[in-house]
Amino acid sequence: MLFAQNTEGLKYFVQAEQFRHDRKFVQAIVSLEEALKLEPVNANYMYTKGLCHLSLKLYDSAVKTFENALVLNNTHVNSYSTLAKLYTSKKQYDLAINAYDQVFKYETNKGRKLAAILSSIALLYQTKKYEDAISRIEMEEMEEIDNKELEYWEARLENKTGDYEKAAEILQRLTKKFAAIPKQSDAKYYYELGYALFKLEKYKEATLALKKADIGEYRPKVYKLSADYFFHLSEAYFKVFEYEQAEAFLNLTLKIEPNHRKSLKFRKDVKQTLDATLPQRIEQLQDTIRKERRNGRRNQLFCNLCRMQFNTKDYVNAIVSANECLKSNSKNLNSVFYKSISLYKTESYEEASSLLSALATSPKMSPSLKQQINFTLGLIYAKMNQTEAARGYFKESGRGVFRYVSEEEIKKLDNEEEIFTEISPQN
Repeated sequence: MLFAQNTEGLKYFVQAEQFRHDRKFVQAIVSLEEALKLEPVNANYMYTKGLCHLSLKLYDSAVKTFENALVLNNTHVNSYSTLAKLYTSKKQYDLAINAYDQVFKYETNKGRKLAAILSSIALLYQTKKYEDAISRIEMEEMEEIDNKELEYWEARLENKTGDYEKAAEILQRLTKKFAAIPKQSDAKYYYELGYALFKLEKYKEATLALKKADIGEYRPKVYKLSADYFFHLSEAYFKVFEYEQAEAFLNLTLKIEPNHRKSLKFRKDVKQTLDATLPQRIEQLQDTIRKERRNGRRNQLFCNLCRMQFNTKDYVNAIVSANECLKSNSKNLNSVFYKSISLYKTESYEEASSLLSALATSPKMSPSLKQQINFTLGLIYAKMNQTEAARGYFKESGRGVFRYVSEEEIKKLDNEEEIFTEISPQN
């Protein structure tokens, strides 16, 4: 009797396969249900029914049907494999990772087995479960697998977890086997090698590796490890008077490329800006102000004094001078700007943001100065832990000289890794 049932079920299954071939998926499901009535524990029939749901784009039904197939046979590799892809598309990453792990466990084909564990590792990396990803690579079953893709992931994970020496060692061994002229498929290996060497402060070697990665989708990533990129960050921070950040990135630029012309010129210009005679000139101007009896003239002198005090980082007195200056001319944009930045530097964030926001609406405001103000407002709101407001201002300022630095500040807000997190003014 059981043999007769199996034969009868097979007849409906063959019929369903013909319907599937003709793209008549609804009829195929009907036939498969008949087959399952006769053979209710046949996981292959249930799996095929799931494929029909998938073809009809009934994704939730497909997931449920594949899961039912696994109830019937918990080693059914095709169900795990298809579910892994569906879970990934639905962003159910933990379920997808588990499904790929089960494929690796039960699959007998070596190629598909490797593809499954690589997919699991990639999802663990994407979900920032780096130690779990490394544990997959270190499994006993992996020891016999010689595969450069697996070694790439191992190196990438070592980079992510901070073992740059190990990452560099793996990638140097791998890339020695590559052709002299890199292919596009080689770019990811050279990029991770360049990244590891960069973190090890082996900038000359890093530059050589990154040059070979400067292809296709890796080009923007390579640029963000270049001297030009860090010079742009330095320049942008200097424009908003973040001198320590500016100096750190200028120093890094010159470590990467000691003869970087723009940086050498910028360093010279910065030194000229920080005029050593300013303290003496401030004293002379203060003496002139004390002697001046005409209020209008006196207030104008305070405007000049505000700028000079600001340039010597004497922000408290710059605020006092700005207030005196603004008594006779409340719309003096320079003094309002210097006062706003000085308030920011003295951590009076609310007052600083209020003044800068008002200043940004001035019809006399140039586009470049408006970007400068918006970026500063982003910094202020970030200090105040008002993340969404900060993000909005960084997006507004994200053009021209502030394009890249705005992107980096948004990464900070999102707690994403920035290449310069370890850089300090002492470097």
